[in-house]
Amino acid sequence: MNMTDIFSGTLRCALILWVMCTSSAKAEFLTDLSEVKQRVQQKNRAPLQPAVHFLQSERIQAVTLSPHADYVLYLSSEEKAGIKRWSLNQYTLAEHKTTKLFTLRKRPSFEVSKDGSVVFVRVGEQLSVLPLKHKAKLKRLAKIDWKKKERFLGVDPSQPASFLVKKWRTNERIFEILSIAASGKARVIWQTTLPFSQLLVNANTGNAAFIKQVNTAEGNRGERFIQQVQPDGSLKRTFTCQWDDKCQIQGFNDKSQQLLIKTSHDAEFKRLAWFDLKTQTLLDVAAQPQQAFDLVSATLGEDENGSLTPSSYLYEGAKTQQLSRHPLVAKHLTHIREYLEGKAFTYALPASINAYQTKPWLISLQENSPTTQYYIYQPQQQTLQRILYEQTNALQPNDEAMKDAWISEKVPVQYQSRDGFNLYGYLTLPNGVALSDAPLVVKAHGGPFSQVKWGFDRQTQLLANRGYIVFEPNFRASTGYGKGYEKGANKQFGLGIAHNDIIDGTHFILSQGIGNKDKLAIIGHSFGGFSSLTALTFEAKLFKVGFAGAPGLDIGRSARLYYRFAEKVRGQFSDYYFRQMIVDWDDKAAKAQLTANSPSAHPDKIQSPVFVWAGRGDRKIFINDVNDYVLRLQEANKAVSYFVDPSALHSPTSKQGVLAYSYLLERVLAKYLDGQYLPLDQDKDKRLIRFIKKHMEIDKLALSDEL
Repeated sequence: MNMTDIFSGTLRCALILWVMCTSSAKAEFLTDLSEVKQRVQQKNRAPLQPAVHFLQSERIQAVTLSPHADYVLYLSSEEKAGIKRWSLNQYTLAEHKTTKLFTLRKRPSFEVSKDGSVVFVRVGEQLSVLPLKHKAKLKRLAKIDWKKKERFLGVDPSQPASFLVKKWRTNERIFEILSIAASGKARVIWQTTLPFSQLLVNANTGNAAFIKQVNTAEGNRGERFIQQVQPDGSLKRTFTCQWDDKCQIQGFNDKSQQLLIKTSHDAEFKRLAWFDLKTQTLLDVAAQPQQAFDLVSATLGEDENGSLTPSSYLYEGAKTQQLSRHPLVAKHLTHIREYLEGKAFTYALPASINAYQTKPWLISLQENSPTTQYYIYQPQQQTLQRILYEQTNALQPNDEAMKDAWISEKVPVQYQSRDGFNLYGYLTLPNGVALSDAPLVVKAHGGPFSQVKWGFDRQTQLLANRGYIVFEPNFRASTGYGKGYEKGANKQFGLGIAHNDIIDGTHFILSQGIGNKDKLAIIGHSFGGFSSLTALTFEAKLFKVGFAGAPGLDIGRSARLYYRFAEKVRGQFSDYYFRQMIVDWDDKAAKAQLTANSPSAHPDKIQSPVFVWAGRGDRKIFINDVNDYVLRLQEANKAVSYFVDPSALHSPTSKQGVLAYSYLLERVLAKYLDGQYLPLDQDKDKRLIRFIKKHMEIDKLALSDEL
């Protein structure tokens, strides 16, 4: 069981991009929730389920369509005697046959070669190849040293079956970019002394074509430079992205000499654009019609000349929107939507645009459900066929399948801040309860530069199963809604704009007759934990209890620590963004003001009970700051409990750690909001009980006494 992904917030980029569709291109944020209230209250109340049923990840993951759409690869997991193993499996579409290719103790990642004949597998620092033929075995080809900034760079688009790596040559003190074939033969395609964050190889010539670099020079303004690699290996600056434009290279058309970029250059929102190297002009390919959301990703296909062409575009709106300029794709999407009755789905296409009409598509149905359903769409017959049913629904011993009726409805909401700014968020409503009297939990996301999205959230659904309404606001500083939204906090963290947006959203939900104002809690992890403590500090009478996971007590110090961590790990990072968005840590007055507005400066103002969680190995926040803050709360005789997970980093990393985190969150909310929870079993859960008691460093909430 792998449950740690509920804290990571990490998204994996696959070789074939995934794109989500909604039943309507105009899914909207709601400002009137009366209809939703009535519908939810008429449903049957779901029985309380063990937390593990919500927190466990799906049995099959990373489901990937091959380039020629003749097979599907996927990872499956199985746990025996407390040991988890991962297998890579191949499902052939013609024979409907599944073959287990290998099994490992660690979770691998994989990418398929351009010709689909081999799979490149990465486990930790080891890179291996697996030919897709009878009784083939994994063969190690390379090892990556992360400390030397060596990296796996993906599949070589110019070769049938090769991958790219960045290796460090210590004696010469240069990076060497290698294309390594499945046979093990390596070819040097470029050498450089300069670090870079992205590389694009010319699919026709096999040479390094473009790189993206972060400007780390003295006095930089956080720019990102896209540079063209010249025949002699030198670099020519092609395009400059400003500090607030996290641009990405998407592809290159060698014939027209145009570079495809995802960018917000001279615009409010991210979009896809061609940059013409001859005329030095930017031509938009796709922009969101309502001009309200950023482009997330695009599906690219190869045309008859081998050039990449965008065929569809993903935007995160109220739900996720899919737009397509390709008439063939748009026509088939209409059929698929009708068949799936308007439910949200994702799809993967064959690599070649010419195959869109003749080769199968992989459809993934993901409508606010813990289990994804997979289908094969045959475009010529316009039919859908369910695949991987048994694998998707396989259960571990003693597990119980989650029923759709137990899943709580999640709806997008829109409200206005006190200064008239339009804000967005999501509301999850428990089934079959009187919503006007139900406890309301405000869940602040981390970051702060991230966002809550549409879709199934395991922790949120667990809380809704316990009878809590869960409100997740996208306060200003959240991403996905344009530069103005992301910059909108105006460096006001702690007591300021971001905090006010959370509070204004809470009052909006209450004004809709949803939630009992006397049963409010605020929770969050990372920046969400900071937000929880901020709310308990400056809205002392509003919330009855708070839960703060891995809170950065001084966001200015935390931002500087994170910059140092990211620069050390990535080698390509600028502090300019943080100085513009959070605080210039060389500006003593600004830094002092930010600290004065932070909860760390006002432990005396806390009135409600608070639970604090920390990971002993956290490298993103100063755990000594957390220790000091909790001790000051204790000295001030505040109601505080403090749990330190000995093996965790910024989030729980072990099964035991995740279950402890979840139980403590449940128990704290139930105790102070008169909510429901499932007690631990003295026999079945004795290891978990010992773990919680041993690592509860302060417990003025008397949670350990109840175990």
